[in-house]
Amino acid sequence: PGALAQGCDTLVSIGGIQSNQTRQVAAVAAHLGMKCELVQENWVNYSDAVYDRVGNIQMSRILGADVRLEPDG
Repeated sequence: PGALAQGCDTLVSIGGIQSNQTRQVAAVAAHLGMKCELVQENWVNYSDAVYDRVGNIQMSRILGADVRLEPDG
């Protein structure tokens, strides 16, 4: 709500592909009616073909976040 009082309309966060923190930022933004921009970096060398499409990153997308994958992060 401090951000809302200042007239902000977007929350921005960065984290690993399966970050709990970025998922929570997406949830707060959705709850407050704000936009959400997430930069998700590949911090863990995980070979699962769907690692970047399920779990926390999927929830962030469902919650309306604009998720940008940064594979070299």
